[in-house]
Amino acid sequence: MIRTMLVAVGAAAVLAPVVATTAAAAPVPGNCTANDVRFEMVKDQNELANRHAHVNILSNGATCALQGHIGNLALVSNGQATPVNVTAQGSGALATVRPGKGASFKLHYATGVDPQVRATALRFTLPGDGSTTEVAWNGDPVNSAALRIEPVQN
Repeated sequence: MIRTMLVAVGAAAVLAPVVATTAAAAPVPGNCTANDVRFEMVKDQNELANRHAHVNILSNGATCALQGHIGNLALVSNGQATPVNVTAQGSGALATVRPGKGASFKLHYATGVDPQVRATALRFTLPGDGSTTEVAWNGDPVNSAALRIEPVQN
């Protein structure tokens, strides 16, 4: 876009063109929304034996950022969400999610200890706009007081 601006040079006024440029905006910390990303749970037998799972965060075509860790987790069972107080391990760095470059974090959990919820999904609230996204869980009873998340990392 080109605009003109009145510039005073000595005693004469000159119309000088002003060219507005827009640089590609850097991702804002914590601006990912549920429309931007999708979560994918990765659990192998070794991880299940050690009570943790990797969660991959993949882009839906957008570039956005996640700061530190994912909070505001809920366990979902029969459509009912049970909020969970998640302990974050460390603060983590800014993780940028873009097409072809995702991020991941590790979720540590306990089973068989009260209070527990037989969850069929984990619901995460994304910081960008408070939207939520869910990832399927295998229905194991999860101790809702003993969830810990390692920082999101690229």
